[in-house]
Amino acid sequence: MGEPTPAAVSAFNSYSKTVESRLLSSIGRWLLGRKVATTSTPAVHRVQDAIAGDLTRFLTLNRSAKIAGAGNRHLSRLISENVGVSIKDYCNRLRVALAKELLSQTRLDLERVVERVGFTSSRQLRRVWRRVYTTAPRQARNRSHSSTAASENACVTLTHS
Repeated sequence: MGEPTPAAVSAFNSYSKTVESRLLSSIGRWLLGRKVATTSTPAVHRVQDAIAGDLTRFLTLNRSAKIAGAGNRHLSRLISENVGVSIKDYCNRLRVALAKELLSQTRLDLERVVERVGFTSSRQLRRVWRRVYTTAPRQARNRSHSSTAASENACVTLTHS
């Protein structure tokens, strides 16, 4: 087999971005992680928007506080009260949620998913994944592909009956 043509590479990249965009919009509400309660503050929303805007960039507490226009301790307290977890945990949960969607909805390998969601290594992804989901990342892919295979088998059964 030869090298893929530039048109094929371009088409694949375009498709990949489209799938990624659909995945982000499908978990968009969760990505924002905003409580509907009136206690949510604009400072927290600004930080959440910055985090969701680029999960591959690691926001330090100092940088987050500047975005929010608040002090470090005050922002930590606001995030914990409004979101229910620390900034670090919030970022990691968003990354893992996106990784779960990518693993179940695409055929990207784990290393590519790690790059796209902002973890530094597959080991880090697996460690955080186990904390959030208490399973291994491969199980998300296995469930997705087994349900796809089951539905394909059902179609085959229906057409051959």
